[in-house]
Amino acid sequence: MVNDDTETPDMGTIPKFGCQILGSPSLSKLGIMMGRPLKTGRPTKEIDRLGYAQLLIKVKEGEELPDKTKFATEKDILIKQQAIYKWRVPDAHTAIEIDKPGCLIYKLMTSLKYLKKPLRELNRNYFNDIHHRREIMRTSLEAVPRQLQLMPENLQSSIADGYIKSLSKAMGSLKMRGAMVNDKCLISLNQASKRNKGFLSFEYLGVPITFDRLSSSDFQHLDNVETQQHLLFVSQFTKTVREEIMKGLGIQVTP
Repeated sequence: MVNDDTETPDMGTIPKFGCQILGSPSLSKLGIMMGRPLKTGRPTKEIDRLGYAQLLIKVKEGEELPDKTKFATEKDILIKQQAIYKWRVPDAHTAIEIDKPGCLIYKLMTSLKYLKKPLRELNRNYFNDIHHRREIMRTSLEAVPRQLQLMPENLQSSIADGYIKSLSKAMGSLKMRGAMVNDKCLISLNQASKRNKGFLSFEYLGVPITFDRLSSSDFQHLDNVETQQHLLFVSQFTKTVREEIMKGLGIQVTP
């Protein structure tokens, strides 16, 4: 349980990315999927650890991020979560003013014409590959009983235990990676998607990125980067989008 008087965790130099949510273990998995292992807090009485995630999320115009949200943990226990601050989005301009670092990244990625289409393809291929590998593992898991029939009885139990546990664990990790819906990648946090029941749904807005994949040169043409706050934020980006994202994924982009 996260009490109201709980001290706000020290997020270090990680830039604000939409909003900061105190989350369950599934949020930690989500953070790892996005490319950065997230910090974990000190153990509590009811759960071993708290995971922290900073996400750029989309909410309907005029709606307000609730003070309290709930997530189902892996043990199907509802735990109250406290939003560190509210995020009201009456229009796009206000959203940029409230969350300049996160919106600068999103604005940058959508404004570079030569990156827009490749990034969209990367995003689609990334999740398609995840679901393809998951289907392969499911098929392999279903084939285990037939394979065991050909083996001596004294080997069946040991092989079955290790093989099934290994595949099940791998499938469980892929389950948290997201789903394709109408060509958009939706993040599923233990199926916590019904807002009217106290759950907060997240929509993933782009290819997985981390704040160290950009450099100050990528922000030179954008507004509001002259202030000291944004200069400090920009100084953390050491590599460009084109060099870092495209290099590891084997896609060449003509500048």
